[in-house]
Amino acid sequence: MTPQESERFVVVAGGAERTESVQAGLAHVGDATAVLIHDAARCLTPGRVFDDVLAALDGGAPAVVPGLVVTDTIKQVDADGHVVATPERATLRAIQTPQGFVRAVIDAAHARASATAASATDDAALVEGLGLSVLVVPGDPLAFKITVGTDLETAQRLIDSGVVGPAPISTSEPIATREQPTTPEPIDHADANAPRVAPVPAEA
Repeated sequence: MTPQESERFVVVAGGAERTESVQAGLAHVGDATAVLIHDAARCLTPGRVFDDVLAALDGGAPAVVPGLVVTDTIKQVDADGHVVATPERATLRAIQTPQGFVRAVIDAAHARASATAASATDDAALVEGLGLSVLVVPGDPLAFKITVGTDLETAQRLIDSGVVGPAPISTSEPIATREQPTTPEPIDHADANAPRVAPVPAEA
């Protein structure tokens, strides 16, 4: 990373919990009016997803998350493993990142989380706790989370095949506004074998 590029990033120490890490990042986003919180493990997320989240924020949504239609049947089970409910699949979405928020909204959500010692697996849940609406926009199969070794192998194959690649770092444009590379049609993750805003990296 060149000195000019390093001036556009701030690395902060994370916390013991995800919410603490996000709060540490939020303390360094300056006067941004909107924030994207992205899971670095979703490193192949196409630029189109970022653009769609930003567009929805521009359209007036206080909180926006990308999500995919769920294709598997989901069962809710009790502590003993017995099925207690089968949610209607058409109403479910598998949520990804980046998750976008109006700055005042995410600040309020994390302030409430700090005051109540609340924790959540994603920041949208904290906003839901404020009683605010969270909009879901289409996600992308390429935004899968690299969690286990097979995920890493899948990501490497996608990169080696040229389906995805790193975005070039511009030396003149702000990082949040540089044009993202065009991504081909999304690949089904299961078949992979055949700032205007200030981004805050965190797990989701």
